[in-house]
Amino acid sequence: MSPQDFNFKICFGKTKSVNYKKALVLAKSFNGFKEGEPNILTVSRDEMVRNYKEISQLAGYVQRWADTRFLLNENEPISPREFYKTFSALNCHTKRQKAVIQEIHCWINKDMPGWGCMFLSAVSRHFIGGLRLPSERMYWFELGHFIEDNTWRIDKKEIARLLERQCKLEHLALCPIFDFKKVLKAINELPDEIEASDENWGAIFSGDPEAAKEPIKIWPRVTYEL
Repeated sequence: MSPQDFNFKICFGKTKSVNYKKALVLAKSFNGFKEGEPNILTVSRDEMVRNYKEISQLAGYVQRWADTRFLLNENEPISPREFYKTFSALNCHTKRQKAVIQEIHCWINKDMPGWGCMFLSAVSRHFIGGLRLPSERMYWFELGHFIEDNTWRIDKKEIARLLERQCKLEHLALCPIFDFKKVLKAINELPDEIEASDENWGAIFSGDPEAAKEPIKIWPRVTYEL
């Protein structure tokens, strides 16, 4: 299914809430609204982009009501949190349209392009120094294995798999300019192999005193610039 074919549904029943009439009036302003039990608003990806504020306001009115449901593509239930998270990518595109320098709007920051989308962060492209905590996302160079004592081979397929999984789970492809082919191009530009004995990289060994003295991964000696 292409992003253009995606649709969202907001279903909500009649309630005594003081915001019910406001929600109904707002929902009726869309062509895809059907009044009934429940009331159902169906909007396309492009309508979500064009009417971000209004749909976000409607979702805010109805999200805590007992009979409210959010659906993706007719029958996939999503939570209000997932709905807003999906919404974030669409709102990001709206902000990009107003950005002075559109080319870097999608970057992590003005110095770090990441994978081309600020939300795509399951694997980090940029090393910022120090050792990461176990709870933090992994760096691209951690995905790989030793093929010789000091030669580490990067697992580009695994990097692509993880980033593609995040893309699908968070529906990032709904952004009109998101292109996973550009992500694959960035992955392909990573080195295939890294020597753990040069001036930039070193091997890390297991902290288990009973484990064999063999390297388990590599780590930059200094900040590595891609």
